[in-house]
Amino acid sequence: MGLAALIATQLAQTAWMGRRSPLVLATVAGSLAILVVIVQTPGLSRFFGCTPLDPLSWSVVLGSAVVGATGAEVVPRVVARRRTGSAPA
Repeated sequence: MGLAALIATQLAQTAWMGRRSPLVLATVAGSLAILVVIVQTPGLSRFFGCTPLDPLSWSVVLGSAVVGATGAEVVPRVVARRRTGSAPA
């Protein structure tokens, strides 16, 4: 789950940065589909040392990716505002 969440977070960040490019969005969607196929296919997952995930695990993976990608976008802005003193006390 951890590795899938990390990869999904990186894909979400890539999608956000390239959101105006259909090619970037298609590549991210394809990469996510390949990740799911590798993790969920019994022979492939065994080859890569993975265990197929259940729907609850996938929801945790995708939720973590959303939180991680959102945090990467929001936290630097909040820190910058605090440093400049424009944030309310």
